[in-house]
Amino acid sequence: MGEAELEAMAAVKGALERLSPSARARVWQWVGETLEISWRARPLAWHGGERPLSAALADLVFDAQPRNGPEHALVAAYFLQECQGHVPWGGGDLNDALKELGRGLGNVTRTLSALGARRPALVMQVSRTGRGTQARNGYKLTTAGVEQVGDMLGRGSARA
Repeated sequence: MGEAELEAMAAVKGALERLSPSARARVWQWVGETLEISWRARPLAWHGGERPLSAALADLVFDAQPRNGPEHALVAAYFLQECQGHVPWGGGDLNDALKELGRGLGNVTRTLSALGARRPALVMQVSRTGRGTQARNGYKLTTAGVEQVGDMLGRGSARA
């Protein structure tokens, strides 16, 4: 790594440290779009191998300190979308991830619909496959949803 790269990293770190978590997320997204960079999470080191997804989600939940089912859903959605790059993601996938942590939702569709009905909407349905009760919906977090989780992460770290 050259000196120019290290100076750029220091400048970026200094600029982002002054911002709130939600502002950092917006700036990071803008940088990626402007410079055509695809942000993908690297596998995390875990006892000599790849870290289990549930462990990485557990760390995110611990940091965000969600207070209720809808907030748990937002954090899990953030994990699937922003950390793992799954867009769209399904309600079943989200609830399976939460169940691994003992935080499954009683009715994931109702929870996601309520998050989508808020103004501004935190979640939006972007696809649907199948028909009737067997249909599977694809969802994504809105910018407001990503910001909400960023704020939760800031709130959680302020408590520690």
